[in-house]
Amino acid sequence: MKSVNLTRETAARRAELLDVNSYTVHLILPPNGERFLSRTVIDVACHEPGATTFLDLRGAEILQATLNGCTLDVAAYNNHRSDGGETGHDGLELPNLEESNEIVVEAWCTYSTTGEGLHRAVDAADGTVYLYSQAEPADAKRIFACFDQPDLKAPIALTVSAPERWELIGNSNIVETTPTTPAEAIYVGSVENPVTHTFETTKPLPPYLFAICAGPYSKWSDSYSWTGDDGTEITIPLNLYCRETLAEYFDPERIFELTKGGFDYYHNTFGVPYGFNGSYDQVFVPDFNFGAMENVGCVVYREDYVFRSQATAGKYERRADTVLHEMAHMWFGNLVTMKWWDDLWLNESFASWASVMAQLGSTNYQEAWTTFTSTQKNWAYRQDDLPSTHPIAAKMDDLQEMEANFDGITYAKGCSVLKQLVAYAGLEQFLKGLHDYLVEHSYSNATFDDLLKAVSAYTDKDFAAWAEKWLTTTGRNDIGVDVEVGDDGTYHSVSVYQTGAKPGAGELRPHRLGVGLYRFQDDELVRTDYAEVELDGERAEIPELVGKPAADLVLPNDKDLTYCQLQLDDRSTETVLHHIEKMPDSLARTLAWGVLEERTMHAKLPASQLVETLIRALPAESALPVAEHLMARGVQLLRRFVDPAWAEAEGWDRYAHMLLAIAREPQHGRDQQLIAMNALCACALPQEIVELLECGLDEGLSAIGVEGLELDTDLRWTMMAALAAHGAVTQEDIDAALEEDSTSMGVRRAHTASAALPSAENKERVWELLLSSGEDAPSNWTLVALLDGFTWAGQDELLQPYVARYGAEMPGLWTRRTGEIATTFTQRAFPMWGAVDEVDSVMEQMLAENPDLPAGAQRYVKEGLFDSRRAAKARELDSELARLDD
Repeated sequence: MKSVNLTRETAARRAELLDVNSYTVHLILPPNGERFLSRTVIDVACHEPGATTFLDLRGAEILQATLNGCTLDVAAYNNHRSDGGETGHDGLELPNLEESNEIVVEAWCTYSTTGEGLHRAVDAADGTVYLYSQAEPADAKRIFACFDQPDLKAPIALTVSAPERWELIGNSNIVETTPTTPAEAIYVGSVENPVTHTFETTKPLPPYLFAICAGPYSKWSDSYSWTGDDGTEITIPLNLYCRETLAEYFDPERIFELTKGGFDYYHNTFGVPYGFNGSYDQVFVPDFNFGAMENVGCVVYREDYVFRSQATAGKYERRADTVLHEMAHMWFGNLVTMKWWDDLWLNESFASWASVMAQLGSTNYQEAWTTFTSTQKNWAYRQDDLPSTHPIAAKMDDLQEMEANFDGITYAKGCSVLKQLVAYAGLEQFLKGLHDYLVEHSYSNATFDDLLKAVSAYTDKDFAAWAEKWLTTTGRNDIGVDVEVGDDGTYHSVSVYQTGAKPGAGELRPHRLGVGLYRFQDDELVRTDYAEVELDGERAEIPELVGKPAADLVLPNDKDLTYCQLQLDDRSTETVLHHIEKMPDSLARTLAWGVLEERTMHAKLPASQLVETLIRALPAESALPVAEHLMARGVQLLRRFVDPAWAEAEGWDRYAHMLLAIAREPQHGRDQQLIAMNALCACALPQEIVELLECGLDEGLSAIGVEGLELDTDLRWTMMAALAAHGAVTQEDIDAALEEDSTSMGVRRAHTASAALPSAENKERVWELLLSSGEDAPSNWTLVALLDGFTWAGQDELLQPYVARYGAEMPGLWTRRTGEIATTFTQRAFPMWGAVDEVDSVMEQMLAENPDLPAGAQRYVKEGLFDSRRAAKARELDSELARLDD
């Protein structure tokens, strides 16, 4: 499978052999049907005339293909199919290449319903068709014939034939529109009055950044101008798009303002102008699998970022982070591209770091690092505990391995370590080196070593040793503070220590970090002293803190400069556990919350104690994105980590009543009410609250004491799903709600509510649908919606039969459906509800009986096993606490 699962070795050989000079691509896009026509002409040079290589094209039926006018073996391509019936696993052979070559391929390609390649979505509200591409990491080959690897960049000249009424958005601007020829019009459909759009030829791009969006999108326009210190002037047209049925909810002014601020920040910070021709378009599309994709000049976003109902400030902050993340890629990843996927981490980590810096420098989201620490960094910590953890700069031997590494290590740990690099090198020195790197490698490919070389010109730091210890190792160092308190109540010595990174080989790393001392003053726990230290070894003294009065809390890694697992002394742990809400500094408080979460995950703190702390402290938590994360974590703790008897007897009841109390009397406004109501509806609820939600759904929220919060469409669906899970509404009620909200989002929400209905017959129906294939098989987002309802809290007993069925039936999904679908099911349907011994037995047997299961599938199963065992260990600790209390 040298094409579909391209290996590093094969890609390197192809890059040595070829220079791709240009692509000329013509797409004919009928709105109806399952296929579209793709015609590609490639101008490619070969450094070894007479050599043989291959062209990438996947899931297509080739009509004709020539190399330098000679017909290629199309039959061999069309007749060679994978177990799933797909063509193209070995690519299209290109024999006896000349020094200069022209390749022409015309093929029927397949529209996707899984968000891979060219996706076709039908709006449930009005039946209109919308298309958008998703080519990363290697799905450009589903759209046009190409050499689908990042280090073979080339300009792309695109023409598209499509219905006249459609908007067409690509990597560059449309320069000409003409009537489609009669022959091509037949394919589009004459009733559509088809036209052909010619786009300006792009700058050199890797295939994974190719983009095309098409459909009756609504459009808003603006422009951005900038003048550099050297007098350089640029003006960039800005366009925003979303589906027609979402247009009334769109807020273009807010997104334009954010976009302009981001461009200002990046231009002034990087000192390098936006480097691509055409407008900067942002398209919000249905069924998108990720948050967004950084296609040059045509950024695609999940349309959940169009808020049709009331949204919290945290959601707006998350959208801002995503917009600025994708914009950062225009420089890092798009202008300068990695040579191979080993540097995927740098692509994503840099964009994550830059987006936080841009929020601080161009928006009112001034607690962006706090949000990152609570959400993204927690993701990294969880990922780094798993048996599948890997170095940040992981060696990606093939595409399957790389696809599994779009994870918390690649994004969030990498960002944290990049933040540490900036602290280590100095921000000014780092940015100077970054500027030189972008200038030197514009429109070409580079590596992390190239970036370190550029930064090294401005500092005497040993970056090679730094990179070796941080990027090629796994796990976290424990970092704590040892103190010696004298008889006078002051510190006679203060030192910070680290232990070897785990899991892994136990390396010590260089850290620059802060240590804060916190004391109670006027019933607040405030920072009274702070010092930064460089730790490069087992221990480092902190003389600045000697002589200071002993603190109630000693917080290592204060200000969150490094990536580590914090260890608090006993006094500090008790202070945090019982007084965390008295810490006014949001970042320090978030670090303290993280310590409690980590101790619970590692079965060092009984989970019920953390739930008790959440019940007491969450009403006062003012950092609302952090509160949103913590409310969801409380639900997870009650489902999997606390003593089940305690959860059933009092835990769920007390937690739900705390959330209801916040919704009724919020200390921090409507946003706090909304996140509390959403968390409440995810709980296993006592009957009293089920009846309250029934009343609220029928009579309005004010009838249940929740004033000032609108019962809008999405909150109504949230409550409907909760009631469905508790048997308080029927399928007929859900169908009636769907008639009132017959949008694509409404369909998704109805799927969740239906899947949550608590009967054995319903769970069987949903399971069969989840595993189906063919025309009725669910799309990826339908799959997500169904699994959200299928695995509802409090239904573990109902789900018990599906432990064994998961083990028996999941492997077959990897041959019948695409990797995106199979991945979603494997991860989200893993039977965390099962007894750990049964889950262990079933999964070990399944892995033994399916040795050829793709590496990604095996990884996700092993991760699920780890999580299941960890939760069981935490439950055991919590149950021991309960027995001691008795």
